[in-house]
Amino acid sequence: MKVIKILAIVLFFSFLGFSLEMGELSGNMPVVKGKAPVHKTKYFVAHGEVVNGKVMVNVPLSSSNPLIVLLGEKADSVYMDSVYKLKARGFHTPELENMEVPGVGTRVDGKNINPGYHTIVFNVKSAKKSSVDVVISEPDSPIELKLVAEPLSVRVGDSVTIKADLGKDVSSIKTIVKAIVKSGDIVYLKDDGEYPDEVKGDGIFTGSIIADTDKPFQPEMVKVEVIGVTKEGVPFMRNGTASFMVTNPTTFIDGDVVEAGGSIVVPLAAAEGRYRVEVIFGNEDNALAYVRDDVVLNGNSKNIVLPRPVQAMAANRAIVRVLNMDTLGVEAETEIFIHQFKDFDEDRYLLKEKKMHKPILPKSKIEAAKKYGDNPVENSDVM
Repeated sequence: MKVIKILAIVLFFSFLGFSLEMGELSGNMPVVKGKAPVHKTKYFVAHGEVVNGKVMVNVPLSSSNPLIVLLGEKADSVYMDSVYKLKARGFHTPELENMEVPGVGTRVDGKNINPGYHTIVFNVKSAKKSSVDVVISEPDSPIELKLVAEPLSVRVGDSVTIKADLGKDVSSIKTIVKAIVKSGDIVYLKDDGEYPDEVKGDGIFTGSIIADTDKPFQPEMVKVEVIGVTKEGVPFMRNGTASFMVTNPTTFIDGDVVEAGGSIVVPLAAAEGRYRVEVIFGNEDNALAYVRDDVVLNGNSKNIVLPRPVQAMAANRAIVRVLNMDTLGVEAETEIFIHQFKDFDEDRYLLKEKKMHKPILPKSKIEAAKKYGDNPVENSDVM
C-alpha cells in the first residue's frame, strides 16, 4: 500500500518539473531561524605583564579549589599573596595550538583557598614574551555563565540579542557585563528590565547588536567579559563566547507568502543566482511533510508555486525557507498559517485519484479480459 501511495503522488505531480522534490516527515517542526545553543562556562582569563622575570595577577576567586594555568611560559615557582607557595607542574596540551592558544605552560591546582581577591606571582626566569594569559577554571564554583546569541541565523541589518545568565545570586548593580564585537566595539549588557532586557534583577544581562558582514555567508563571534560580585559580596570573573551566522542576502521574500488553490506561493525579489525554496508543513509541533524546488533567477523577480503534498493536508502551519545554492546561506525564512483539512483521509484521496485516472478500454479488450481471467471491468470504462 505504501508503494502505491508513493507512486500515485509521483505521477500526480510529475508535470511540475524535474527539480521538484517532496516527501513525508516525522518528528518536531523546526524553529524559524534555528534555536541558538547555550554556552556554559566557569572560567575566566587574566592578563599579566612579565616584569623582571615575574608575572603577577590579582584575581577574584569564587572557588576554594581553582585550576590555574599560565599559558605559554614555564614557571619555576608560584606564590599566592606573597606567602603561600603553590604546587606547580608542567602543562602540555598540543590540541590548543590548533585553536591559536599556547599548548604549553604551567598548571597550578589550588586547595582550600578562601574566596576573594588573591595575588598570584609566577617566577618565570626565561620568559619568551612580555605579556601572558592566565586561565582560571572554577568547576566547583556556584557561579556559571550561560551565554547565548539569538537568533542563530540572521541577515545583515538584523538585530542579535546577547544574553548572559549569571543566576539570581549575583548583584545586578555591582556586576559589569560587556560584549566585544568583531569591530572592537563594546556593548554593555544590562539587567535593568529595559528593552531588550526582560526582567530586572533576575541575573540575566541583555544587550543587542546589529549584524553586519561583507561576505555572503559568515560566522560571527561575540566575546563576553564579566566582573562582579554576588549578593553575599563574593567577587568573581567570567569569560565566554557566543556565535551566530550572518547572511548577506541577494534576494528576499517580496511580499506575503500565501496559500492559493492548495499551493504555497512564495514571491521572490529580483536577483541573480541559483536558489532553493523549501516549505515544511506541520500540525502544531509535529512535522508532516516537505516540498522544495530549485529555481534560477536571471535578474528577475518570480513567484514560486509549490504544491501541498498529500501528507500535508492535515497541516495547519508551514515554514518557508529560501536558500542560496551558491553561498549556502539562508536568504529568507518565515512562518505562515495554512488551511487545515481536518477530515482529510489520505487513503480515500489516493483512491479517488486512481479512479480519476482509470484506463479507458475498448469493448474488445474488456471481452478478452473476461475470457482469459484478467478482469479489469469493475475499474474500467467502455469505449
